[in-house]
Amino acid sequence: MSKPHNSALDDMAAAYLNADVEATRQQIASITKEILKLEANRRALEYKVNRLSPDSNPSPASAVPKAPLRSNGEATTVVDTTSASAGFRENIRNLLRGTPKGMKPIDVTKKLVANGLNYNGKTDLNVRVANDLNKMFRSGSIKRRAGHYYIALEPTNADLLA
Repeated sequence: MSKPHNSALDDMAAAYLNADVEATRQQIASITKEILKLEANRRALEYKVNRLSPDSNPSPASAVPKAPLRSNGEATTVVDTTSASAGFRENIRNLLRGTPKGMKPIDVTKKLVANGLNYNGKTDLNVRVANDLNKMFRSGSIKRRAGHYYIALEPTNADLLA
């Protein structure tokens, strides 16, 4: 039940308060938009810093780890990935950095084996690669289009607004 207004003064006070509430709502909406713009700008700057920092974007020469020499003097390129999945995923990222069109999981597996990956885990290597690619995609560290996984060179609008 609403109270009846007894005087013009009550009507004026109500109109003033309504106008004040509306002005406050508009101010909040404006501040919220500004915060979203600032957050997008911060993410874009963090992306640029990460792309330019020497430890986050290795050169092609450092993409392949230095390997010890065999007894006959030949270099080995075996990378043991059973102890830490971070090293395994970093090898996958290094492969994807060199392919702007991306790679399918089976192609990533073949390339890892061709590069001398020594994998002796319980899970099949094809399954492990596919699972890790999917986890990396869900975390946002890589992108996926038409079954090909790749690393985006520039952030998309969705990346900036997410």
